[in-house]
Amino acid sequence: MASGVSVMPLQVAFEIRPAVEAAGASADLPVARRHLLCGVALAEALRQVQGAIDMQVALTLALEVVFGMTKMVPMSNRAFEAATREGASPA
Repeated sequence: MASGVSVMPLQVAFEIRPAVEAAGASADLPVARRHLLCGVALAEALRQVQGAIDMQVALTLALEVVFGMTKMVPMSNRAFEAATREGASPA
C-alpha cells in the first residue's frame, strides 16, 4: 500500500546524484560519460518490469524520462538549498 507521500522526480534525481557520482568514480567513468550510468539504470528498470507492464507503456515512460532530462540543468547544492529555504520546489 502506498504511504501517500510523494516526492518530486527532480528532487529524487538531485538526492541520488552523490550515489551516481560515486558509482561513476568507482568505475573510473569520466563525468562526461555519466549518461552511460543513467542509460544502464533506465534499461535495468525496463528489464525489471518487462513482464508486468505493456512494453508500449514502458517505452513511453522511458522516452518521457529521457526527453524530460534533456531539458534539465543539474542543480547545484547551493541552488537546491536556496530553493528549499524559500519554500519553492526545486525545479
